[in-house]
Amino acid sequence: MGTTIYLVRHGRTLFNTLHKVQGWCDTPLTAEGREVARDLGRGLKARGVDFEAAYCGDLGRHRETARLILEEMGRSELPVQEMEGLREACFGSWEGEWERVRDQVFCERTGAASMLELFQRGFAEVDRLLVETDTTGLAEPGEKVLRRMRAALGEICRQHPGGAVLVVSSGGSIVTLLDSLGAARMLDNASVSLLYESAGALSPGPCGDMSYAELGKRLRANKNE
Repeated sequence: MGTTIYLVRHGRTLFNTLHKVQGWCDTPLTAEGREVARDLGRGLKARGVDFEAAYCGDLGRHRETARLILEEMGRSELPVQEMEGLREACFGSWEGEWERVRDQVFCERTGAASMLELFQRGFAEVDRLLVETDTTGLAEPGEKVLRRMRAALGEICRQHPGGAVLVVSSGGSIVTLLDSLGAARMLDNASVSLLYESAGALSPGPCGDMSYAELGKRLRANKNE
């Protein structure tokens, strides 16, 4: 039996709340972001999920999310191992920009009525625009992000054959990977996308699953009544 990866998008951050572009730039989790991370941990524990290892990208929002999840699961002793390959994509000159400014530029260039329409045309189109409009030359093409994500996850699977592993990363990098597996979709903060490894290949299970965090939220509400 192969490795099962619980691939989690980090909790809500300050830039998520302000609707600013956030790639390699890093902002902390908000109070809401910390709460949804704890809810996720509570829901995972209630569903009987347990991890033999935990990994995250090398940004603060990844690290904090992973630790909060493990705390709620009663697994604070489990070390969180950071991997640069799990980092969010670099968006170059768009880093820290208002999302509405980026969206207007992209929609004007393509004739799309909204970013939702643009995403529905295919993730590759958005990736192309990010690189073409970056003025610094630092924006990462999707194929580069995909290579490092696959390399990191491949190493994790080799280290933990047959185990269940928590992996915390960011929306852009996760969607790039899921797109390569035919399972791309918009992801909420603290969503879980299941990946199953077999003979070195990854296949997707349920993706963007918020049911764990929603269960944890209900359990928290019941406890506080």
